Amino acid sequence: MTAFLVPRRTVGAMAVAAGTLAGVVLLGLVREVVAAGPAPRFFRLPEPGSSVFPPDSLPGQPAPPPQPGDAELRQGVAALQQGKADEAIAAFARAAQLNPRNAQAYNYLGMARLAKDDCDKALADLAVALQLQPGLASARFNRGFALYRKGELAKAIAEYDEAIRLNPNYAAAYRDRGYVRSLAGSFREALPDLARAVQLNPKDQAAYVSRGVVLSQMGDWDAAVADYTQALRLDPKDAATWTDRGYARTMKNDLAAALADLERGVELAPQEASAYFCRGFCQFRKGTTDRALADYNEALRLDPEYADAYRERGFLAAQKDDSPKPLEDLDRALKLAKDDPMAWLRRGMVFAKRSQFDKALADYDEAVRLEPDSAEAHFFRALAYLRRGDIQPAAADPAKVRPDNIQRAAADPAKLHPDDIQRAAADYKEVLRLDPHPVEQYRAWDPAAEKPGQSKAVDRLEELLAKTKGDAQAHYLKGVALQKEDKLDAAIAEYDEAVRAYPRLPEVHYNRGLAYRKKGDLEKAVSDYTQAIDLDPRFVNAYANRGFTYYKLGELDGALADFERVLALDPQNADAKKSREIILKLQSQGAPP
Repeated sequence: MTAFLVPRRTVGAMAVAAGTLAGVVLLGLVREVVAAGPAPRFFRLPEPGSSVFPPDSLPGQPAPPPQPGDAELRQGVAALQQGKADEAIAAFARAAQLNPRNAQAYNYLGMARLAKDDCDKALADLAVALQLQPGLASARFNRGFALYRKGELAKAIAEYDEAIRLNPNYAAAYRDRGYVRSLAGSFREALPDLARAVQLNPKDQAAYVSRGVVLSQMGDWDAAVADYTQALRLDPKDAATWTDRGYARTMKNDLAAALADLERGVELAPQEASAYFCRGFCQFRKGTTDRALADYNEALRLDPEYADAYRERGFLAAQKDDSPKPLEDLDRALKLAKDDPMAWLRRGMVFAKRSQFDKALADYDEAVRLEPDSAEAHFFRALAYLRRGDIQPAAADPAKVRPDNIQRAAADPAKLHPDDIQRAAADYKEVLRLDPHPVEQYRAWDPAAEKPGQSKAVDRLEELLAKTKGDAQAHYLKGVALQKEDKLDAAIAEYDEAVRAYPRLPEVHYNRGLAYRKKGDLEKAVSDYTQAIDLDPRFVNAYANRGFTYYKLGELDGALADFERVLALDPQNADAKKSREIILKLQSQGAPP
């Protein structure tokens, strides 16, 4: 979770930190060294819709003989490359009339219709192309793009699968399949595709841009910046990539470099609203709120329907302005984008700041409904539950009841909401499950904290959480016993209960990761090892097992980083030394993806 203003221009993964708990039984490290054979070469990501005409002939195949309509095809291609879609459609239609058996005429006609976003007609033309030439890989590729534009991601992926089957070296198909997989939430399937695209065509600027976008979605800002940098080497005048790199650097808190990138993005595209929006966010992070508001204003002047800009302008203005105006901006954002969980969250935060907790909780509920895994929404909802009314301490000390709750109770005692404490505790557990941090960081997230680093509300949540630690340890020990008997599903069920009761035990996540790995569910294993590391950043066995699992997934860069971390913590670790040497050798040999 990144505290407070995180504009949902891209859906950022939440950063994680660490805490430490000890004193429970650990299962032993699975002592393995990566095999010395070839392994998949793993890079990272791309974006659909390049206007390049993909290859349909495999290496060594002769070029097709001249056909009637070839001149019209060339005219259409030239028009399409100049952005003249209507001229291209007319030229390709003439080519099809001159030679109704020419599959490429219908293929290019479909592509030209895609340039006008006429996906249904494009799909019909491309279907004719495939009837005439079933092995036409680029027609499959173009159908994949049309289906992506229609939002039919699974069907789009199936078309890219077929394009790659027909042409195994089809770089753009790997690129676009990877990007669409990322949109479907399948990041680990996406990344090898994008790696393959970059390897097949290292000069494809769109591949680096798209990989940067997906890495940003995953919260890997360093890798995203590296990809955007490579994209800018290939095309230094790409305004959107300057803006994207500036946004990523903002999220890294490299604000001076970010602002320089964003200034360049505005310079190259002064009529692009998103450039001002992202620069406004960077200005906010720098603390120059007046400049941030000016940039949001300019973004809205250029695009009066820019929901994100209304959302962030309203939220930022509400920090100083208690008038209805900031809420009007947030209401406008929700009218334009009612399914944006961040807009509901932002308005809820403003209501909470104004002690309108019933309204805040209603907005937080909607944010959680739209994005159940939002740690931010659960965190702020937990605070709102606590602050709306806590009748348990009031029984011992009536002075602890908030003044607004006294008024509410006078009219209707039932409105004190006796279940709020339990609801707050449940939300706080979700925060820890989704985005574990030491308590100091949670205190810093509380916008109503009494002093920097002090939050009575978070301290109360920690007290509630501590009450269930014993239950978690009991479930954990049952899981250990079951895992030693190789009853993996039963062990995982006990670990699940332990996590639900008290999410802060790194040993639980580690051993559940071992169980998932033995079952062959490597992605879940990586997730659990990562949680264990987040909770205890010196957990050597967790790094070692995650490194080996990354290797099994083909993610050599991730595996190498983990083995190097093991050696930093344990310089004499022989297994890590050997694994590191093998991976470096594979990378130097250019191991195939």
